[in-house]
Amino acid sequence: MSGEFRSYLFPHDHPRLAEVRGLDPYTYGEFAKKPGTFTGGLVEGWTPLYRHEFRGVTEDGALRGGLYPLTPAEPGEAAPVPAMVAAARDLLAALSPDDRERIAFDVDAAEWQTWANPEFMQFDTGLRLEFQPPEVREAVLRLVRASLSSEGAELVHAAMLVNGFLGDVVDLPAVLGE
Repeated sequence: MSGEFRSYLFPHDHPRLAEVRGLDPYTYGEFAKKPGTFTGGLVEGWTPLYRHEFRGVTEDGALRGGLYPLTPAEPGEAAPVPAMVAAARDLLAALSPDDRERIAFDVDAAEWQTWANPEFMQFDTGLRLEFQPPEVREAVLRLVRASLSSEGAELVHAAMLVNGFLGDVVDLPAVLGE
């Protein structure tokens, strides 16, 4: 039973893996934009959307208002705003001025729409934690923990571990890391 997941993976010597093995995330991101490829087509399709205001997801293109009205939090459900703000300030203080610019955007900025977690970098938005010093990585994780329930923070950490595991399995740890 164990190891059955491997039947869903490309073989270790498959060209799609072999041609990118050893690339860093930025080089692989550029490689993945190659026209005529599956990943190149995804990036090509997403790029024009990135430049337009996100209005929502619809089944027919028509927005329906009032689906999820904002209501005050129920007792015990309020976000821990002071802890979140303190963690965000600590993170900003740990960053260089250039790195602060890479993560601090207006609430309606298009950059918030560009995050995705495929194995290739579609848009170079934000910071890659593997290239950050330990104090910055820990400040980011403190912000995650301050912003989510303990269960939510555990799920985020589990997703990070799965990403790293997959990188180890396909021998692409520089592209798929924790």
